[in-house]
Formats: sequence, C-alpha cells, structure tokens
Amino acid sequence: MDRRLFLKNSAMAVGGVMFASSLVACASDTSTEQDAELASGDDELAPRTKCSAAPVSAIGSNHGHALSIPLAEALAGVAKSYNIKGASGHPHTVAVSVAQFKQLGAGAVLTIQSTVDAGHKHAVKISCA
Repeated sequence: MDRRLFLKNSAMAVGGVMFASSLVACASDTSTEQDAELASGDDELAPRTKCSAAPVSAIGSNHGHALSIPLAEALAGVAKSYNIKGASGHPHTVAVSVAQFKQLGAGAVLTIQSTVDAGHKHAVKISCA
C-alpha cells in the first residue's frame, strides 16, 4: 500500500470512528472504555512545549459536547469554568485552575472531570495545539 492510500484510509477510518462515537447515547455509567482510553494517555494530544494556538480538547463518551478555550484565555492563565454543552441536550462544566493553565503552558496534557449532569460526567483532555 502506498503512502497516499494509507493516509486516505486512515483519515476515513478516523472520520468513521468519530461519526460513530457521536451517535452513541449517554450511559449512566461514568467509567466507560472511552474515558479509560482518554485517561491512559494513548491519544492524539501529545505534549507540546508552549501554547501557540488555541488549546485542543477530546471529550470522553462524547455525544455532542464541545469545549473551546481561546488562546488569549489560555495564555492569561486566569481560572475559568467552561460550559461544554455544545450540541448535546444537557450542559456540563469544566473548571480550569490557574495551576492547570500553567501546566498546560508548560506542555502538560490536562485530564479534567466535568460536572455531573443527566446522571453522568465526562473526562476531558486538553492540550496545546
């Protein structure tokens, strides 16, 4: 298989997995395989040395939630809570502390638990892009 075909097939597989995972409904069990995978560190959010673009996030057991942290807020490092409702039918909040923003700026990949709503919570990984 040549490189172009490999990359095309890989992109299609990732897109299919992301689409399929968006169709999965909430479960009341908060310790899912997807949350465990996020906690393991085997994901695409590799540590960076400094935030030069808005942080990226991955939300375990996701079903429409979204987190957006502007670069200016990440660089300012002021504690803040973010609503991750997105297209989901219910909200969750993720709080990022001053210490966590400092860790993020130093290249750490953060894993933060959201608040509990609708009987469950989400593991949220945040990394500098």
